Formats: sequence, structure tokens, C-alpha cells
Amino acid sequence: MTSIEWLDEQIQEYVIAADHVANTMVIQISFEEYMDFKRQAKEMHKQEIIDAHGEEQSYLQHDLSWKRMNGEQYYQETFKKD
Repeated sequence: MTSIEWLDEQIQEYVIAADHVANTMVIQISFEEYMDFKRQAKEMHKQEIIDAHGEEQSYLQHDLSWKRMNGEQYYQETFKKD
């Protein structure tokens, strides 16, 4: 199960009304629960990216030099830009 599928499954439990004609849904969830689901889904997604990267790989950089990175390094350099 992917992080997106997991999050969708969690949220489905909080659906209190659905109108398929109007294509709307009412979801009632506490802010604390929402933030917890969001945190868990982000952590799951991070692990999915790291796992998909696999073992250490070489990347050609802008200056045409090569850099080797493992999954954690790849995640940090690609998604943790401040």
C-alpha cells in the first residue's frame, strides 16, 4: 500500500456525508488527527522515495562532475531544500 492509498483509507473513516450527484464529500476530523495522518503519510512517502532510489548511484551534476548518493542522501538533496 502506498502512502497516498494509506492516507485515503484513513480519511475515508471520517466521511460523514457524500453527494455523488454534486460530487462533494463532507469529512469531519480533528486538527490533531489530521496533522498526525499528514505526518505519518509524509514519513511513509519519504521511505518510498528512499526505497525506490535503491543502492548508491552516480549522478551527473551541473558542473559536469559525478556524485554518488544513496537513497537517504538523494531524498535530502532533492526534497529538503530550504
